[in-house]
Amino acid sequence: MIYDIADEKHYALFVDDPDIAPTKRSDHWAHVSGRNVAWFSQYVWGYGTPYSDEIAVGYWVGQGANLKNVDLSNEDLSDLDLSDADLTGADLSGADLTGTDFSGATLSGTIFSNAIYDTTTVMPMSFVPGDYEMISFSAPSPLSVELTGISMEGVSYSNSMSNIYVGVEYTQSLTAEWHDAEVQGVILFATNAVGSIPIPIGSIEMPQLFLRLVGATNSIWDSTAYTNPVVQFVQSDYIDLDKIEWISKFRSGMGHDYSDDFESCSSMKHYYQPSVSNWTDVGIYAPVDGTILSIENNEEFGDVTVMIKSDDHPAYKFILFHLQLEPSITNGASVVAGQAIGYHGSNDTISDIAVRISTEDDGILQHRLVSYFDVMTDGLFSNYVARGVSDRSEMIISYEDRTNDMLICSGETFVTNNVIAPGGGYGNITNKVELSTP
Repeated sequence: MIYDIADEKHYALFVDDPDIAPTKRSDHWAHVSGRNVAWFSQYVWGYGTPYSDEIAVGYWVGQGANLKNVDLSNEDLSDLDLSDADLTGADLSGADLTGTDFSGATLSGTIFSNAIYDTTTVMPMSFVPGDYEMISFSAPSPLSVELTGISMEGVSYSNSMSNIYVGVEYTQSLTAEWHDAEVQGVILFATNAVGSIPIPIGSIEMPQLFLRLVGATNSIWDSTAYTNPVVQFVQSDYIDLDKIEWISKFRSGMGHDYSDDFESCSSMKHYYQPSVSNWTDVGIYAPVDGTILSIENNEEFGDVTVMIKSDDHPAYKFILFHLQLEPSITNGASVVAGQAIGYHGSNDTISDIAVRISTEDDGILQHRLVSYFDVMTDGLFSNYVARGVSDRSEMIISYEDRTNDMLICSGETFVTNNVIAPGGGYGNITNKVELSTP
């Protein structure tokens, strides 16, 4: 509990009464916002004698505490509320942390080796105690997740422990494959043992739907920060471009609403209109090296929708609509860029592609849709330049332009009181780009 000026060593003295913090006299000092105190030490019978070169320091330990670089090794910190505390560079090695709440705490450079924790210890999201050589005080409870209720707003759950990832899996039939949580991205980090996951049940357009929950101590999805730049890495086209006559723009008013978690009421994908008489002659290819994450049957059209997860950038998923698959393409199969995976489904509906980036915000996975043209390399885009597209921006209605020409939606449907755009679709902005003859 002494700060030695010569050796610059910190020793912690717990001062859990914040009322002492505002005091300040000539022989002692207090940091009001951090609620830490310090005072000069003096020889016991030496009133009037010179001060020594040692200063006593008291660190307040509680919510929002300032404990930067403090040595708290081997201390009993059990059941303390250290939420939002700054523990940058602090030494907690060997400390008892059972029941301690570190939620929101800054732990940059904090030492936890041999510190004791249990299931009641609350750590920041994605903090893995084993990575810091911490010791579990008790054997971990078996991990279980129970779906306890369904409402129009979402599902409620109960877990056997806190600080785990919880995701929702679904299927339209109990005899069909389950779609894992990463497909729809309905995943969150559960800091409590009970809670709810928001799902707009009322807007799901399926005749029946079965749900189940999964839980894991490690992340069950691959994501990237929303603020990270979009990567241009796609070198192979997903379709026979020489058999296409026009392409809809990103954020168009064609087809139906297909928007992400950040925008609404626009088609945030691209439709590719075949130019040949038999549309099943149009080949479909894997745009990237990746894994088949999902195959979903479209009973109305008798075709499938396929989601491919990129190997090089696993937060990026490519969704290809309305195709017939080669028999070798199954859920979980690996594909390589340019590999033929099937052909367009039929003359009843045109081909379309969406690019989804999984992003994370406050422990909740959210979908961000970007244009297929945002992720193309210049080499691939040159094929479109040869068909008369001079710039990528021609294929995209900007967020600002769409906001200034808002569409009206009822569910996924563009309603009839929208303006009809030149060349088809809704809105005042041209929705498609005609390609020149190859």
